[in-house]
Amino acid sequence: MVDERTNINSFLEKYLRRTGRIRTLIELEKDLDLERSSESNTASSRLSFAIIKAPERPEIKIPSKTNKKKGAVKTSNQREQEPAEIPKRFLKIAKKFGIADDQVDFFYNHRDSFHWEMKDRQLLYCHARRCSHTTGIGPNALVGHMIDKHDYKEISCVEPECTFVAYSQESIRTHLVKFHGDGKRQPKLYGDLKCKFKSCVYITDNSNHLKRHHDVHENKHMTCPYCPYRTVQIPMMRFHFLLHFNIRNHLCDLCDKCFKNTTELNQHKIRDHYRDFYCNSCQSQFDKIGTLRKHTKIYEQRKKVFTK
Repeated sequence: MVDERTNINSFLEKYLRRTGRIRTLIELEKDLDLERSSESNTASSRLSFAIIKAPERPEIKIPSKTNKKKGAVKTSNQREQEPAEIPKRFLKIAKKFGIADDQVDFFYNHRDSFHWEMKDRQLLYCHARRCSHTTGIGPNALVGHMIDKHDYKEISCVEPECTFVAYSQESIRTHLVKFHGDGKRQPKLYGDLKCKFKSCVYITDNSNHLKRHHDVHENKHMTCPYCPYRTVQIPMMRFHFLLHFNIRNHLCDLCDKCFKNTTELNQHKIRDHYRDFYCNSCQSQFDKIGTLRKHTKIYEQRKKVFTK
């Protein structure tokens, strides 16, 4: 068990050093030193009794003596609606990451949904397929590149009661297919929450799904601070940031390669590690998935010829 832990710790140290996460590596080494010192202390001296933590004393808040006019006392609902004051430390972090001033409130309210870490080499990567363009971190740093090289532009939806504005041709095609066309989700028969727009037949039993659906109708979305990308889902924005910073959190358990998502990881395992592929029709065995696909295609063509 101890050997496994030491192997995992050494692997983590190599991985962090290779990917440039120096601050995380320093914190990991501190934790390992504390564990080693605590193990040596426990081995040398052990207590014959248990130490129980004292109960925490309730904190008493003394109201400040200020002259307040009648009717000026705020209710609990009013306090919840007031925006939280953003600490100066978070403002400095947002400035380093190049987040625009009008988007700092959103990222502070959802700060637990994102992983904040600065690497030694700070670069922004273009998220388009087969594009290796990089630039420095800053507000709207990739907007010009996306407009000039990838033909990004605002395109309004032409469907009735939909004010959605896409950021590219691919975005408007995906919206028309998945939101208005054949690729959209079928309405649930047992749902009791209906879309407020008359021309839409969307029905669900989840209030969060209905809110996201209305946000698409009304073009209420989150905007990337670096490029024109927009979405109404926080997980999609989180994955979009992984593309911008080229973060690969999915490690292959059979080799040292890392990938951006589980889809790329599974494709790598099938292509590079799995060797036994069988044809369901003739039970032939192949070493590569590509060879099996070619065999299946030829087999289907021959089958059509002989069945005529």
